[in-house]
Amino acid sequence: MIDLGDITHARGSVVALLQRSGLVDRPRLRRIFDAFEREIRVVGIWAPAGSGKSVLLRQWMATVDGLVCFADAADEAQVFDAIQRSRAAGASRVYLVIDQLDRSSAQAREAIAAAVDSGDGRLRVVLAGRFDALPVSPARWVRTSEISGADLAFTADEATSLLADVTAPTGKQLRGLLARTGGWATALVLVRRLRETGDGSVVDRFDGDSRPVADYLVTEVLSALDPEQEEVLVWSAVAPTVSAALAVTVTGSPDAGRVLEQLACANSLVMRQDADSYRFHPILWAFLAAEQRRRDLPRANSAHAAAARWFSARGDLRSALAQTVRAADAAALAAFLDQHGYELIFQGESGPVMRAVRAVAPRDRERLEADMGLLLAIPHFPDRPGAAQLLRVRTHAQRRAERTAVDEIVDALWAHANRRRGDMRDRPPLAVDASCSRGTALLLEYVQVWTTGGVDGEMNDNRSAALVHLGSPTADTSELRWLRMLILESALSIVSRAPSRVDMEPVLLQIERDRLSGADERDTVAARAVCLQATRAYHRADPLSTSVLEHWSPRAGARLDHLTQMLLALDELTRRGGGAALARVVALIENDLSDTVSSLAYAVVPAIGSAIRQGDVPLADRLLARCRRVLGEYSVESATAAFLRHPNREGDHVLREALAGGAPRFTPLALASAWVALAVHAHRHRRDSSATAAILNALMCAAPLGAVRPFLQEGNEPSVVLRARIERLGAWRPVAEEILAHPDMAMSEKAATVTIAKLTAREQELLRELPAHQSIAEIAGRRYVSANTVKSQLRSIYSKLQVNGRAEAVEAARRVGLL
Repeated sequence: MIDLGDITHARGSVVALLQRSGLVDRPRLRRIFDAFEREIRVVGIWAPAGSGKSVLLRQWMATVDGLVCFADAADEAQVFDAIQRSRAAGASRVYLVIDQLDRSSAQAREAIAAAVDSGDGRLRVVLAGRFDALPVSPARWVRTSEISGADLAFTADEATSLLADVTAPTGKQLRGLLARTGGWATALVLVRRLRETGDGSVVDRFDGDSRPVADYLVTEVLSALDPEQEEVLVWSAVAPTVSAALAVTVTGSPDAGRVLEQLACANSLVMRQDADSYRFHPILWAFLAAEQRRRDLPRANSAHAAAARWFSARGDLRSALAQTVRAADAAALAAFLDQHGYELIFQGESGPVMRAVRAVAPRDRERLEADMGLLLAIPHFPDRPGAAQLLRVRTHAQRRAERTAVDEIVDALWAHANRRRGDMRDRPPLAVDASCSRGTALLLEYVQVWTTGGVDGEMNDNRSAALVHLGSPTADTSELRWLRMLILESALSIVSRAPSRVDMEPVLLQIERDRLSGADERDTVAARAVCLQATRAYHRADPLSTSVLEHWSPRAGARLDHLTQMLLALDELTRRGGGAALARVVALIENDLSDTVSSLAYAVVPAIGSAIRQGDVPLADRLLARCRRVLGEYSVESATAAFLRHPNREGDHVLREALAGGAPRFTPLALASAWVALAVHAHRHRRDSSATAAILNALMCAAPLGAVRPFLQEGNEPSVVLRARIERLGAWRPVAEEILAHPDMAMSEKAATVTIAKLTAREQELLRELPAHQSIAEIAGRRYVSANTVKSQLRSIYSKLQVNGRAEAVEAARRVGLL
């Protein structure tokens, strides 16, 4: 039974639309009310205007089994009437629901507080408003469950449901819409309404400056403020988050901090970020930014210029750049980029920097594009003609008063990249002024290591180790993400060209942690980082984003581009198998005239294993010969490949000697793959203790990388080995269980179970004899059956395994653990 009393809704067309829409059913919010049946007596819903508080109340009240006494607190008479009805009711459970508590009078608040604090065990109270306007009561708070504006914000799934009746937006469109609206209910309802009217592009452009939202914000937010509050709110919104000190600077009001605190307490779409800063709701900030320019464009530009100076003085160059761009002063922007552009790129801001470059005057743009473009191409300059053109532009364009240290360093790297093979003559050392930034000093240290001559293996190890140490984050370099990424991936590029004993796993882990988001298209460091991060995803057997990799890998240089294509092909080979996938991997290997070391090192073990399982021995021999020629006969990868080709006692001994002797390796997976191969071989030959020791070593090598891939390269056999020894793995059991729980491992085991169930006992026995390469007559003689019986059983096996011949049947049997 619901008693809503005499209620009218006259708060504007947007509110009426919000009420009529009903939004969507959101069980996660209504579940909070379930606490009424336990210890909670009060639910408070405190959120800004337009967050869907009233709609949530109505959705919940429609499900209530009991008497509901509802009142709009803006109407004092309704409040007193609802309280009186709740007291007089004879029901066993009574719900007092007060909406818009922040609009109540002092007398109404006093009566509501008295009702809440009464000892009536039947009474449950729901309060809603922009903020809790009742007197402070710690005793009441103990019995209160609260729903905030953040709770009311729509999730991606809820927004999808809301927009489901019209054309559903794409995932990218939806993420952008939620970022611009903060999941605010009113905004999403308006988007739905506009899409219903045929405005298909509204999802891409809707923000706080859209006319319906702007009108609503003027009515619900600005009109409720006094002139001082309105002035501070409008002119302090130079950034999504502002401190009280910045608000004082840009507004000129010494009370700006106090006003923002008042607005935050009133929940007027301004939230306290921490003790001294405030965050504007995305919708409100977009509206206020446009409102500033509508009211006084010169003042708006001046406020952003003042904010840029404020951020620069505190070392926040990212925010200073954003403010300088918004100040719309091309000359000031060019001067800022001259002074801070390089340092911002060092911090990983190549995207914002290059977008800012395009906003300066044409005479400065050409020069800045040359300066920044050359820095983004170091150290390899993969597009040599393009880099040479940028150098000519930089030489002839109007320059700064003097060349910077970074210009000198870039020139030195260009000279090093274009040196003739064998030209290792010492060059004059670069000198950097002691007053230079930490980024410039770190870049110089990098160049001094990178340009050190020598082809000796020991020197390469020393260079890569020095770069790894240099690129490790410290207190004063933690912000220099791009520069540290450059240094670390340069260390890996040295390792990938020659055998090395340098531990690569920590380097890859650090590169994965320091992701560069929003990078410019010309940022070759970011491109190489994307490719290297793909190797980590490959190690873990995570899905590889083909579209992202195909976009970035051509910009990463030929070596990493080839490696990326190889990883995509190997991922398909590991997941699906088959002749076509193997042929793609082999084509990438044999058509690579430059013998890309890292690509071959990743490919040789799974490719040879697949070739052997498919019965293509000549291909396996060809790949092994190439591996020995390119990677060296004594590398871990070559020893593992040779053991897969000749899995005998001698091969076992040679591979174990290579592992024990610290043989050089080219990929982080080399050790784990080698131990998995040894474990599977020992398991096949029922050498139980040897298989257990080998699989333990494989887990130890795989754990630092979180690697799953080595356990997928021998079909279903590694999972069989792990499960058979799971009780004997001790402290490494959780690692094994995590690997076995991987979706690809689970899928492989499920396929194995289904396939085994299809085969009869005699078919399984016959399948185990196929790798011996016997003729049908020989098999028939051994089994005391006719040749026609063997042929019939083989046809049945091929059909059940969905293969086309004996070689594919052997490979499928190995993959599911029958061999």
